[in-house]
Amino acid sequence: MLEGPSDLAVRMDDSKRKKKAEQGFSFLLNLFFQLSNEDVELRTISFVATLAST
Repeated sequence: MLEGPSDLAVRMDDSKRKKKAEQGFSFLLNLFFQLSNEDVELRTISFVATLAST
């Protein structure tokens, strides 16, 4: 089945978004491992929650 240009553009856009999300997630995991301070972790969680709600 042939795809229209818009279908292809949407799929490429989705893969870019997924890649960015994965990079952001691994960055956050590294951040959590580096920071043992609970206060910083709580602020990071609230920051991520703020990002997710936008």
